[in-house]
Amino acid sequence: PKSIFLTALDAGKDPFFPNSKRLFPKPPKVVEPPKTVVAPPAVTNPVVVIKPPDATNVPPPTIPAVTNPPPVVPPVELVGSANLSLRGISSGKAGFLATVHSGVKAYFFRKGEEPQLIRLPNDKQLKLRCIDITERSARFSVEGEKEPRELFLREGL
Repeated sequence: PKSIFLTALDAGKDPFFPNSKRLFPKPPKVVEPPKTVVAPPAVTNPVVVIKPPDATNVPPPTIPAVTNPPPVVPPVELVGSANLSLRGISSGKAGFLATVHSGVKAYFFRKGEEPQLIRLPNDKQLKLRCIDITERSARFSVEGEKEPRELFLREGL
């Protein structure tokens, strides 16, 4: 709570700030209207009236025909568009096991097993067969592609 001191103006001074003038009302400020000096306008440039050209005789602007080249469509690469990533490689008595993630589901591959059908998020399917598994990568043959693809583990794993 704030302290409130009820004193009459003529009763004395502020006990904490004796030289303060805040208790005394301030005289109202007198606002003088600004002085305006009106000078006659100086004519430096005479007014020239320019008539627009006759709109009936002006031909419409011609727009050059724009021919865009056909869009370049890259070949569909299912492995790249699938965002397949090699998430892990484990080893056991039966050999190496590669874990591949498609962004939705994880798939497990052993070297030489039957091809697995991978469902991609874009409603497409991809058949992968594991050719080889090493300590840091796995090679896959993709149905419909000539060259095998190699997926690598991320650095630091």
